[in-house]
Amino acid sequence: MGKGFFPLDEQLGLTGAGVTPRGQEALVRLATWMSFAHACELLTDLLGIQVSATSSRRYTYQTGQAALAVQQAEEECIREDLPEPPQGAERQALSADGAFVPLVGGEWAEVKTLVVAEVVQTEAGEADTTQVSSFSRLADVETFSQQAVVELYRRGVERAKAVCAVTDGAEWLQGFIDDHCPKALRILDFAHAAEYVNAIGQAATEAGDALEPGGWSSPFMISSTRDPSLSSSHSARYKPGIRLLLC
Repeated sequence: MGKGFFPLDEQLGLTGAGVTPRGQEALVRLATWMSFAHACELLTDLLGIQVSATSSRRYTYQTGQAALAVQQAEEECIREDLPEPPQGAERQALSADGAFVPLVGGEWAEVKTLVVAEVVQTEAGEADTTQVSSFSRLADVETFSQQAVVELYRRGVERAKAVCAVTDGAEWLQGFIDDHCPKALRILDFAHAAEYVNAIGQAATEAGDALEPGGWSSPFMISSTRDPSLSSSHSARYKPGIRLLLC
C-alpha cells in the first residue's frame, strides 16, 4: 500500500512529520537554547508533540536559513537604496566581541556578536541599559561588519544623540566602530584595561622606570581615578563612561 494523503493536513499546515507551524516555531525556539534532542523532549512534555532529533535539527536549520535570507535582502536594500534610518533611542550603547564555540566534529570556530542597548537614567541618577538586542554571525570580520548594518539600522544608531562603545580594545573592533559609529565614545572594558596597564608597567619596569611596589600591577589604580566603589561591582566599572551620555 502506498502513502495516503489526508486533505486536512494541508489545511492545518502539517508537514510530512505531522507538526503544525506553531509546533515548528516552538521547537525551533527550544532548539536555539538547548540540544536538538533535549528540545524534542521538552516539546513533548509541554505540548505533547513528538518529533525526532533529526527533524529538530532540520527545522532549526531551515528556519535559520530563511531568517538569514531575509536579513541578507535587508542588507542589500540598505546598501543600495540608502534609506533614512529610523529614529531610535537618543542615547545608546553598543558592544561587540568574538567567542569560540564548539562545532560538530570537535572543531571550534569564532562567533562574533554585536549587542545594542538603550542607555537610561535610573531614579537614583545612575546610568543603566535597557531594550537590549543582539546580532551574531559565524563569519570573518569584514563579512560580520557588513551584515551587522541591518541591526544597527534597525536600532537607529546613526541618528542617536550619543553612543558609547564598550570593547576589549581589539584592533578589529576599532575598525568596526570606525565604520559604523566613528563618533562613539569608546570605553575600554575594565579587565582588558587592567591587563594593558599591567603590560605597560612591566615594560616600563624592565626599562628601568622605578615605581612603588605594585604601582603598575594593581588593577585598582584604574578605578581609583574615578570612584573607589568601582572595585566592588563589575557592571559599575563601565558606568563612569556611560554616564557621560546622560550629560
